[in-house]
Amino acid sequence: SKNVAEKLGDMMFVHGGISPSVYHLDIDVPRVNKYTRPFFADSLYNYPNIETEILMGDYGPFWYRGLYKGDQVQRKGQLDSALNTFRVRHLVTGHTVIADTVSMLFNGKLFNTDVMHAKGKSEGLLVEGKDFFRVDLQGNKHRLGD
Repeated sequence: SKNVAEKLGDMMFVHGGISPSVYHLDIDVPRVNKYTRPFFADSLYNYPNIETEILMGDYGPFWYRGLYKGDQVQRKGQLDSALNTFRVRHLVTGHTVIADTVSMLFNGKLFNTDVMHAKGKSEGLLVEGKDFFRVDLQGNKHRLGD
């Protein structure tokens, strides 16, 4: 029942990430959701076009983890290209645990919200104006970027 991607103001939210394969499609967020929504429960992987094939595959916004692996300069370039393509300043992802807290990377361009939920660790990202916080289970706000 959810979209693959959401754009709110200057922020974009996806589960995994945005790969070069996705931003080279040169499509907007509504089209990302249009191509993927009919196939959420499809276990046959028989997609009608290359756009859906890419978006539902390993390099699509569900599963892509490349923004958290490999060369930092290359990852920053990919991130900047994704942000420019979708006309946003920040990308928020889950799917890949990189720390036990919500994390801010690349000077606030990328936020990772996946933490060790299975081990009882949960946090959320709170945005207040231009300020970003991680909020713990007790409701304590911790400013990101300080």
